[in-house]
Amino acid sequence: MKIPTIYPTENYTEAVGFASLGNDLADSLRLVASYIGKILKGANPGDLPVLSPQKTLITINTKAARELGITIPQHIQARLID
Repeated sequence: MKIPTIYPTENYTEAVGFASLGNDLADSLRLVASYIGKILKGANPGDLPVLSPQKTLITINTKAARELGITIPQHIQARLID
């Protein structure tokens, strides 16, 4: 039995999964760097606002989709890299 799997990061999709949906790691790291910079300049961590990543990343493993018999809609296929 083949079951499509969805993971939180794209490295799983590249290895074995069908798809991933989660925060863009680069965007998250920029937020962390911003916080670190403010703290190093003397900001009190308790006074900093809570921020969340603004970018969401979805990846689809087209090879896995073919093997599972899943058809990816045309408007999404145009954005995929095989």
